[in-house]
Amino acid sequence: MNAPPKLSKIDQLRARDGDNCWLCDRALDFDAEPNSKKAPTLEHLLAVSLGGKGGLDNLVLCHPSCNVHLGARPEAAKRKMRKNWIAARAKQAVAVKVVPKVAIAKPTTSTNQPTAPRATVPSPDWQRLAMIATASATFFAGLSLGMLVG
Repeated sequence: MNAPPKLSKIDQLRARDGDNCWLCDRALDFDAEPNSKKAPTLEHLLAVSLGGKGGLDNLVLCHPSCNVHLGARPEAAKRKMRKNWIAARAKQAVAVKVVPKVAIAKPTTSTNQPTAPRATVPSPDWQRLAMIATASATFFAGLSLGMLVG
């Protein structure tokens, strides 16, 4: 019988941790050219310069730029940095709001029909009508927004 092929460290870490970067939790591209933006790199949780080893228990997968951000910090600092990055990303996802687009009808003018002359003197109730129109528009916009959010 043939022994199963030995998996690379990247494959073993991928099986253990999944397909996302350890620091930013965004997708890694395992088919990308090495050291390209989304390619996986090996990050030592305890830096080699601080006595860390190359065993799987000390390794995680990161984007090259995330690996640079982590640098040779102590492991506790890296874990705190990861916690802060993931919390900030979650906060950004919550902060994204859907703003409805309102279509504004543009007046159409035809060259065949004469336009009506404009009134030179506003009606006595124009201020009251303008206030009612503004209040109504605000009410219905809030209602629409409430339906989208709720």
